Amino acid sequence: MKGLFEFTGFAGLALALHVAAFQGLPEGSQSAGSGGDALVTVVSASASLSDMVAVWDRPPVVDQLVPAALPPVAPPIADAPPMPVPMPVPQMRPAAPLRPALALPPAPDRPLSDISSAQPDQPPVAQDAPVATVRPKARPEPAPREKAKASATAAAPSPQPAQASQPARTAAGSGAASARGTSGPSDMATLTAGARQSLLAEWGGKIRNRIDRARPQGSGRGTVTVLMTVRRDGVIQNVSIAKSSGQPSLDQIALRTVQKAGPVPAAPAALTDPSYSFRLPVRFD
Repeated sequence: MKGLFEFTGFAGLALALHVAAFQGLPEGSQSAGSGGDALVTVVSASASLSDMVAVWDRPPVVDQLVPAALPPVAPPIADAPPMPVPMPVPQMRPAAPLRPALALPPAPDRPLSDISSAQPDQPPVAQDAPVATVRPKARPEPAPREKAKASATAAAPSPQPAQASQPARTAAGSGAASARGTSGPSDMATLTAGARQSLLAEWGGKIRNRIDRARPQGSGRGTVTVLMTVRRDGVIQNVSIAKSSGQPSLDQIALRTVQKAGPVPAAPAALTDPSYSFRLPVRFD
């Protein structure tokens, strides 16, 4: 487009110069006479003017436009997908090992008597010895007068002779104490099942009060059920965890509390066994 404008401009300029050159030439004289032919004087142009005309007639040199190299266009970069956020993995803490219960000297083998559900042993029931029945001898038939007298007195009830019941006796052998017999009712027979249960409950309440007084404050919250064996004189022979609170540290505190509470109050005089076992809850608030 630029070359076209330049070519048009130069062509117009050359045409204007030619017109100006022809106008500046001197006019020839006209011929006279009857011939009347017009005379034209032709004069050659100067060398400088010829050069100028040659330059003007020469077509302009049009520069070849070389398109500038455009920078390479980078392809669009696709958005990278968001990286997945790793989920936090919960850390598993190993459970604290349970400490073994403090073992005390073993207690003699005896059935456990639970305060809440203990069933006392039923004392042996002494059987009465068979009583011999004495049949009266046949009396001779009385006389008629005696019969009338007897019929008058038959309406009145005759008092029956009181029979003294003798306690059953078991022969005492020469074996061990558990195999020997007893002469008369034993001490366990005199203590009923209800009375024995009442004495165990009363004694267990005293033991529990002593443990509550020895319980430390601010140790936590929970309930630990302990199994303990106590002698008649109040000495604690053995203690262990019967039901855990779910907190090993609180279980150990409960064991130390029970051991610290000893010796506990002695058993009532009516309880004659060497030792008794109790299942008591220890509550921490």
